[in-house]
Amino acid sequence: MKNFFFIKIKLPIELPPSRPAPSPHAPEKIIYGKPEVVAASSIQVNDQFLTVDDVLSSARVPMLRLPRRIKQDTFRREAARILRDEIRRRVVESLVHAEAEKRLTDQQKKMIEDDLRETLATMIAEVGGSRKKLESLLAERGTDLATALDEERRRMMVRGFLQFRFYPAITVNRRMLWNYYRKHLSEFSFPKRVQMQIIARRYPKVAGGRVGPTRAERRLAAARARLVIHHAVEALRSGEEFAEAARRFSNGIKAAGGGVWPMMATGNFRETAVEQAAFAMDEGQVSSVIETETGYYIVKALKVRPGRTIRFEDAQEQVERQLREEQFAKLQEDYFRRLTEGAHIRQSEEFLKLAVDRAVKQYWRE
Repeated sequence: MKNFFFIKIKLPIELPPSRPAPSPHAPEKIIYGKPEVVAASSIQVNDQFLTVDDVLSSARVPMLRLPRRIKQDTFRREAARILRDEIRRRVVESLVHAEAEKRLTDQQKKMIEDDLRETLATMIAEVGGSRKKLESLLAERGTDLATALDEERRRMMVRGFLQFRFYPAITVNRRMLWNYYRKHLSEFSFPKRVQMQIIARRYPKVAGGRVGPTRAERRLAAARARLVIHHAVEALRSGEEFAEAARRFSNGIKAAGGGVWPMMATGNFRETAVEQAAFAMDEGQVSSVIETETGYYIVKALKVRPGRTIRFEDAQEQVERQLREEQFAKLQEDYFRRLTEGAHIRQSEEFLKLAVDRAVKQYWRE
């Protein structure tokens, strides 16, 4: 059974010293200028404290994904939703991190530090190999390298501790693999798909807002469309490329692109008769003229991808990975629930409001 610990190559990169946890009586990362407000700016999780800045920092990415130029009331609602989720996640992370600090061995913690050095090397490489440039970019985001690495260290410890604790308890046997495969066969079946190329001569729409064409108008439109599609057939018989004929004779929406449609499965094209003809042909074949209520069509099966089903023997690795992930998620959720139920958690009603106010100042744009 593999666990999360892998042998890492040590890199000659120095890590900034990790920062000590803030004093439980004086959260140090955020100052509002009023002592009575500072008390509302942190959440107590056993003997640890989460500040508004902690939550805002880790919620930065989803905050930046919010639409620009929305009304402030809308922004505040979306920000509150994001921050509630982030508060729950950070509370659980804090509880698990405390357990990881107590239970991971010194050797395991050393491996995490080696992994963190590799992460730092990657971060530096991604900005062109300059540590100063990395520090400058982090400063623009309102943080610094030591804080960023502390956060990554916490994530690594939490992730590693959970894997180390629960992976050995996960069991997958052949019967479980087969039952999952049989119940989720659609996940391993891929329908036939065809890329159609179409010359369409659709009847013109009736002007004037009338419900539909008269019988005489329809006969005239059909005759004109039939004449154009006949010219297209003659052009193809004389050796003209299908794409060129589509550009010349088609009035379909894909005519300018040579009549080429995206690859699709059955049931995705409006004209059923055209789709049925395409799916009945081999790759490269061209249909005869197809008449529908909307006009005349010639379809070519430009590309054909046969349907297939992955055999059980070939799907076992994927199924096992899925089952392990499901068991791991269930074990985690149960563990998180037990930790939370047994924890001492205190949060002021003002905390979320303060966090939303700060989010508006940092991320909302009129």
